[in-house]
Amino acid sequence: FLARAAKMGDALLARSRQLAAQHPKVIAEARGRGLMVGLKCVVPSANLNDALRRHKLLAVLAGDNVVRLLPPLIIEQSHLDEAMAALDAACTELAS
Repeated sequence: FLARAAKMGDALLARSRQLAAQHPKVIAEARGRGLMVGLKCVVPSANLNDALRRHKLLAVLAGDNVVRLLPPLIIEQSHLDEAMAALDAACTELAS
């Protein structure tokens, strides 16, 4: 169980970093440990959080202009794919 959660956490962080590289006007950095990922925002974090909600992804505001992703430990690959698609769509919306 924990090994699978760690694997999914690695995948979530890697995909978040890829999206940060694709959307540098929205996300400055993706950082985290396990399944807790923080997205340091270039735009106000509340704007990204609102866009994520419009795309059906819940996140929380944290720290200094950070949006935190906290999926459950039992997340499936299909859920991770769906969450990253929503993050990509939200970033595209804010970049335009």
